[in-house]
Amino acid sequence: MDTPAAAAKENVRAYQADDSLLRLPSEAFHCMELRNHNSSQSNNTVLFQCSLPVQLLLETADTSSSVQQPTYLKFCCREPSYGVMQENEPTAADVMFRSEWIENDTSKESQDNKNIDDDYSNYAYSKDAVSCMLFEEETYPYALAGKTGFQVWPGTRLAVDALLFPRSTDGSLLQAWQQKVMVQQQQQQQQQCNCNNKSNGNGNGGEALRVLELGAGVGVVGTSLAIMGAHVLLTDLADLVQESLYPNLVRNSNQFIRNHNNNNNNSSTHPRESWLHQEKSQTTSTSDLRAVLPMGKGWTAAADLDWNLPLEDQLSLQQCDVDLIIACDCIWLVSMLKGLFFTVQAIFDAAAVSETGRDVPKLLLSFQRRDADMFTTVDQVLEEIQSRGWSMKCLAWYPVIYKDEDNNESEDGCDAGTDKNEQNTETKEVFLFEISPSESTLL
Repeated sequence: MDTPAAAAKENVRAYQADDSLLRLPSEAFHCMELRNHNSSQSNNTVLFQCSLPVQLLLETADTSSSVQQPTYLKFCCREPSYGVMQENEPTAADVMFRSEWIENDTSKESQDNKNIDDDYSNYAYSKDAVSCMLFEEETYPYALAGKTGFQVWPGTRLAVDALLFPRSTDGSLLQAWQQKVMVQQQQQQQQQCNCNNKSNGNGNGGEALRVLELGAGVGVVGTSLAIMGAHVLLTDLADLVQESLYPNLVRNSNQFIRNHNNNNNNSSTHPRESWLHQEKSQTTSTSDLRAVLPMGKGWTAAADLDWNLPLEDQLSLQQCDVDLIIACDCIWLVSMLKGLFFTVQAIFDAAAVSETGRDVPKLLLSFQRRDADMFTTVDQVLEEIQSRGWSMKCLAWYPVIYKDEDNNESEDGCDAGTDKNEQNTETKEVFLFEISPSESTLL
């Protein structure tokens, strides 16, 4: 009889062999990075940008002008992304100075970059501005888990690409989530056929999708979902929220309002929901001052959440009554895997006792294969899911190719003279899983 570990390995091999689940990065989804060299800061900061779906741009564009360039969401990061950028996309190492990159560019996107110079400077931060708890080795695993939240990883790209950039070749499970995310289009179709019945609370029928993001980092995934119409509560460790996540939400909320037609304001179609408000005492006094922010067609809010502390002391029952939990690139250490699933189980249990009639949410989890001893393996993820009695399905995956450039570049990103043809490459698959609880595992 096969052991759970053996079954898990067979599952992984099946996913990798199934070409229907292989989803290479979309040509329509563009990312870029800009590095800001500011002598007044002890560390350089990086501006990560990702494009919005064309259909959203067409719906919100000013009719008096044509949309020629994609509009980008912008996220201030402490470090460059790792394994995210494609070969044709500018990286922080390629673009050393923002002013040089946009000096001869007259596109609308270039002008937008110039317009946010002040915002970028205000939200740029250094290591000294963040609690040492996230960086000192004696606080392991936060020394690793915390600081990696300040940069973007491949699972984030896969999640945004898969959910916001649909393809006809996508599987039925992924297409179902895409339809739930595209809530505004569903509502418009519903109005056209005079069907105004509300959904049963699972994100269908035009009702805004309620999303709780765990380990949100700089906020790429949650912000992208909100732009499309979801109401998203983004959570992470208190210092990450204060120094990165919430400032990024403010920047994108202001930038989107400034760049798009006010006639498409989200408040007329999806009023702000009360569940996004902070109702529990948070670990930082600044949390009570954080506003619920409009974001494209949706709304966002940020909250502190430590997976090692009881959920009921940090989030209200209403904030756990959601349609979707999403977590990307945040269980690469075994300790983080245990903490995340402990928190997810608590959310499942809280949602199960809700009296709103909303279904118990599912978890969308992106995870990248790593094989070193200190990292969580795919087998460990699958075994932990099976031990809890949950079920799991793979929605998409793609191989990420890493080039070992440690010996080829100096610290400032300049070529140190080594022949780049001698670079070693390594391939690591990144997956997007759908995880569901069984009734027997709920309190």
